[in-house]
Formats: sequence, C-alpha cells, structure tokens
Amino acid sequence: MNNDKELAINIANNINGHLGTNAETKKIPVGISNRHIHLSQFDLEILFGEGYQMSKLKDLKQPGQFAANETVCIAGPKGSIVLKEKAIIAKRHIHMAPEDAQIFNVTNGQKVCVAISGERKGILGEVVVRVNPNYSLEFHVDTDEANGMGLSSKDTVEISTLIL
Repeated sequence: MNNDKELAINIANNINGHLGTNAETKKIPVGISNRHIHLSQFDLEILFGEGYQMSKLKDLKQPGQFAANETVCIAGPKGSIVLKEKAIIAKRHIHMAPEDAQIFNVTNGQKVCVAISGERKGILGEVVVRVNPNYSLEFHVDTDEANGMGLSSKDTVEISTLIL
C-alpha cells in the first residue's frame, strides 16, 4: 500500500512537471486575518451617521483595503457589547486575480486544499477560492488556525493535489 501511495505521488509530480509550471510561481503568501467585520456605506451610516468615513489604522495587503480605528457594538434583546477588536471569523480562503486563477487552474468559488510546510506541516481542506481583478494573491486564515499550524504572515502555502 505504501508503494502505491509513493507511486501515485511520483505520477502526480511528473504530471505537474510536464505542465510547464514553475514550482516557485505556485507559492501563495499567507495573510493572517484577525476577526473583523465588513460594512457597506449604508450600514456604516446607520452606525456612525450620514456621510461618515472610517479612519484608517493601517493598510492591508489587498488593494484598497484597510483596518479601521472604529469599533462596533452588538445589541441584543437583553443587552449590548462593544467589540473593540474582534467581530467575525472568516472562512479560510484564497484571494487571487483572474490571471492567478488561470495559473492555478481554479475558478471562483471552488474549494481546494492547501499544503502547509514547516515544523507543523499539514493540509487544510475546504479553502474557498475568491477570484476578482482587484485581488492580490494571498491565503487568508484566521489567527487560531494560523497559530495551530505554526503559520506567520511571512510564510507561503501551496494548493495541494490531495483531496480531503
């Protein structure tokens, strides 16, 4: 059985080699995503007033995206809380431009597996591909998963041919 697995890996590697893709172009930078919320201008004005513009804390890797200084409060029937740091945990995903999607042979909305190397190597499944001309190539994973896999924002990952 072990020989069959090794044979399958060798065949997959040979096929990939014959496709003319450079292994270095298959690397995807890691972006560790803190819990956050995305607001439309409409929702922003409900929360902060007409014409309000958020103040930038810092730029993010995605073009035109930034972390804001503002926080939001969540109200329920029995009380409310102010979220000073964390709001939403995004599902792990890869941002990529259409040109990147062609290189990786993937489509918008497709789910892939991502191979992580290093001391805590592993495979993460159910990674959603998000294709948009305004995106910069980056794998987004939440802080908890990044810590569990030993990932930092200086690391890279690869789309895996293994299916989970």
